[in-house]
Amino acid sequence: MKKTIFYILISLSAIEQSFACSWDDDWIDNYYYNLFQQEIIDSPQYYPFLRTNFPYYNNSDNDTLKNDNIEEWQTHLKLNYEDAEYLVFVASRDDVQKLIDGKSLDNERLKFATATWIAKHKQALRYIAYAKYLEPYMSISDTDNWYYNEYAKKHSVAELDYADVLNVLKKSWKAEKDKELKLRYGYQMVRLAHYSKKYADAVSYFSDYVEVLKYKPAMYYYALDQMAGAQRGLEQTDDANFNFLTVFAHSNSLKQSALTSIRFSHDADFDTFLQKSQSTDEINDAYLLLGFMSFSDPLAAAGKIVASTPDAIQAKLLIARAVNDIERIYNLKYLSADDICNDTDKRYPIICAEHRENAESFFQRTLTFVQLMANKSSVREKNFWNLTTSYLQFLNKDFTTAKLYLDKVDTSNAKYKNQKTNLSMYIDICEQPSITSAVETELYGKYKDEIVADEFVTDVLANRYFLQKDYAKSFLLNNNISELENNTDMELLAAVEAFYQKPNKNAMETFIAQKGNNVTYIQEYFYYLWGNIYLAKGDLEKSYQAFKNTNHYDIDISNNIFAYNRIECFNCAEDEVMKHDYISDFPFIKDTMNIEEMVEALLQLQKTGQKNSTIASKANYLIGNFFYNVSRTGYYRYILRFANSVKFEYNKKSDIYGGIYLKFNRYSYPHYYENQTSIAFDYLQKAYAQATDNELKARIAFALSKCEQEEFYDENEVSYLWYSSKDNVMISNRKYFAELYKYKKTSFYEEVKTNCKYFEYYVSLMK
Repeated sequence: MKKTIFYILISLSAIEQSFACSWDDDWIDNYYYNLFQQEIIDSPQYYPFLRTNFPYYNNSDNDTLKNDNIEEWQTHLKLNYEDAEYLVFVASRDDVQKLIDGKSLDNERLKFATATWIAKHKQALRYIAYAKYLEPYMSISDTDNWYYNEYAKKHSVAELDYADVLNVLKKSWKAEKDKELKLRYGYQMVRLAHYSKKYADAVSYFSDYVEVLKYKPAMYYYALDQMAGAQRGLEQTDDANFNFLTVFAHSNSLKQSALTSIRFSHDADFDTFLQKSQSTDEINDAYLLLGFMSFSDPLAAAGKIVASTPDAIQAKLLIARAVNDIERIYNLKYLSADDICNDTDKRYPIICAEHRENAESFFQRTLTFVQLMANKSSVREKNFWNLTTSYLQFLNKDFTTAKLYLDKVDTSNAKYKNQKTNLSMYIDICEQPSITSAVETELYGKYKDEIVADEFVTDVLANRYFLQKDYAKSFLLNNNISELENNTDMELLAAVEAFYQKPNKNAMETFIAQKGNNVTYIQEYFYYLWGNIYLAKGDLEKSYQAFKNTNHYDIDISNNIFAYNRIECFNCAEDEVMKHDYISDFPFIKDTMNIEEMVEALLQLQKTGQKNSTIASKANYLIGNFFYNVSRTGYYRYILRFANSVKFEYNKKSDIYGGIYLKFNRYSYPHYYENQTSIAFDYLQKAYAQATDNELKARIAFALSKCEQEEFYDENEVSYLWYSSKDNVMISNRKYFAELYKYKKTSFYEEVKTNCKYFEYYVSLMK
């Protein structure tokens, strides 16, 4: 178990440590707009170290870093890269042995191996065949180790006869005249000893069979990587870490594994790295790792690099990561009250982070750094610096300066061309003072595909429309019409309806209308929405007039919607939960109704309830039951939520930042769902005043007590759960439980006491 925890911790520690000014490491990529493509550093060997939420960056473009081991074989064997890669990494040992033995071979991928070529490279083929024999066993044996048991290769070095293999390798090394092959046999010796945990042997073999050759192609650093691992096994931490740094600096293919090895050592001494580093690349890589791994300021490390090497890729890498850090602070997709700032210009991009410690300072220092590099005469290749300056000035909303630097970017490189094109579009859209019809026509003509597919562009336009109070377009850019069921208020619904009724829409407006339309009968649908909203507000006449036009949006509704729930059970059958009272007194209430018929029945009940009589009391009681039943605590609470699934969620608060919330958060919570219980209260209180029969009064008092409980939930912002503890239930000072208690002699009183645990508890307190 301890080892399990250890390896989990190692995995977690490998997750990228952030710069000191990165405040949002826990945010995944979907939470911010990633507009700056870090790959413009255009050095695939450094792509794994770009900014990411994962241990290493997964390059998204088509560039693949070639393996430097294969590149050496390509040169040595006079093959193209693909053939060399197949021979070394893919071909079977049997096929290679057949080439050596001159046997016929049915393998099209090895057709390059002519008799002449084989004769010339037979020694290399012998090495490759033996390396293929060893390869399956080249992993550490650790039978007690959970990590290796679960994920390592099926074989391990323990299955080999160490002495026999070592003897073969030493004899081959001694007999081999080709320095390249000699080096590779030396590498195999170092690796064998390392994986066999004979660490002192591995260090010795590196000196005697690798270093002695004074030959340092790519394979030398593969051997050095193995020797450094052995040094770590010997607890020679400083030497091991320096050698891993050397591997990092001189090998393309091993950079990622070398960094992982350095990270494995929690006491890596970067000062020692710098002191021992000799070549410019080693020094620059040391500063790169210092900025990458520690909690130091990446700008300081980048500054040290460009002081001696203005065009160093390592500095560009650190700045690309820094810009991505800035995006994670400033380019948030979802804003809350914590993001409010004093910026009166709410056009995106939003520089709004003064509440985040050092954020603004880091942004300005990064901008100063990149702009200085863009203007520095000693910098030969300025594309990166001009583009980065342009992007940061864009975030700074200095569009004039952003365009000035963007114009300097040469587009002969495809990555720079793509980034320049996108940034030019972002500037063009964001700097518009308002989105008029003429601007819509211009933007849609220029950026039609991007407006359709680019989330940032869509959200910017949605935000701009919101600021202009063009709510329909703002809403529809990010929502389908049917989302009005969850997000509607009357102002928005009226705006969306008017937008669809607008004649002569321009191309942008036509696109927005088509993008948001996911219903078949649009105008009927609007009537359906209006009917629900008016019904939720208690305006029965307007609701009825709207529902008269909704033939395609009917739902079947039981007359139980006018009954009361005698038990609290949302998973029980309807007839088990709901119980009729007095519905038979009103023959116009059908057993099953469509929504128009239901509202028509409510209208007739309302008319009856205007009298001052027992039948009027019953009518108002049924209306009160209806509005309670469709409230958030009622059995039919889904009805006015457009027959969607039952929802318990309820929150009167929402994180709203004025017009900045790009996802139209203003309508995130359905305001018109909040008031059905108060409507029920009004009808029930009227019914209670009209009633003279104690059984009827008892029923109305119980109905009022449920509304009273609901108001308690509202006022105290308590989450509604039927299994809530007593702390979430209003017991004392409960007016309508007290009223119901007056009717102890009624049969309904006994029914409630049996079925309602809250009331039973209340009665126990009264004794």
